[in-house]
Amino acid sequence: VANALQLLNDLFDQLHILPLTPESIEFIEKLREYTEAKLTNNPVSDEQVLQELTKLLVRALRSI
Repeated sequence: VANALQLLNDLFDQLHILPLTPESIEFIEKLREYTEAKLTNNPVSDEQVLQELTKLLVRALRSI
């Protein structure tokens, strides 16, 4: 799990090299939080978070 978390953090850190909008940064950060919670078995409401991620993704795509 520690290696997966490190790989995940490295991947998300690399995404910040790309030109991002505030909306896409918000989506990436929420996705990072969700995946970290899942990898560490922290309780998370999948349905609620996935709905929020969908909305954030749409906003992020529209902002590009």
